Amino acid sequence: MRDEENNAAFSEPFVKQFYIGAAALVWHSPLGPVSLNLNYYDNREESWSFFFNFGYTIFNKGIYEL
Repeated sequence: MRDEENNAAFSEPFVKQFYIGAAALVWHSPLGPVSLNLNYYDNREESWSFFFNFGYTIFNKGIYEL
């Protein structure tokens, strides 16, 4: 953070708290796995996200591989 003289200064740790939640449901069907995922990220424009996956995600790209 910046202080009054525009120099770098430390802030107090853990001043703001944010919450993250996730839930997943997986079913191993005869054709392959099926999963439903629900995520919650506090302090975002779209807090809720929902994912549906069919099959294995072994080679799925991660967020850092975009």
